[in-house]
Amino acid sequence: MRIHGDLHVGQILRWRETAWRSGISTATPSRRSPSERPPGPLARDVASMAMALDHVGRIVGRRRPTDDAAIEGWIRAARSGFLTAYRAALGEHARLLDERLLRPFEVAQECHEHVYAARYLPSWAAVPDRALAAILGGPT
Repeated sequence: MRIHGDLHVGQILRWRETAWRSGISTATPSRRSPSERPPGPLARDVASMAMALDHVGRIVGRRRPTDDAAIEGWIRAARSGFLTAYRAALGEHARLLDERLLRPFEVAQECHEHVYAARYLPSWAAVPDRALAAILGGPT
């Protein structure tokens, strides 16, 4: 199915009063419109959103230094809640999400974030630095 390819928290919108919907705009000018995108694995968008939630926690930790364990706990809970809700929403179509691809797509997302930081926003690099370390099991 067609995926966004770089889904993040800023692209989720409240839809009516009972649901959430993904926005399709992107801040990267070179990105294709949704109708031009080739189909891709759902795991790419799921990994992008999971890492976006991770980024929210890391930004909060940078702006309001607090107990690192509390931030890591929030990140784990937010990611877990998102994945649980996503799986539940898939229902009988759960086979469309190949969870073996999540970790590789998460690493790829953080590499993309590093390139973005190097090109456009050097101060952003600290966020993917810490997120990538967490994914790979290193010090954050």
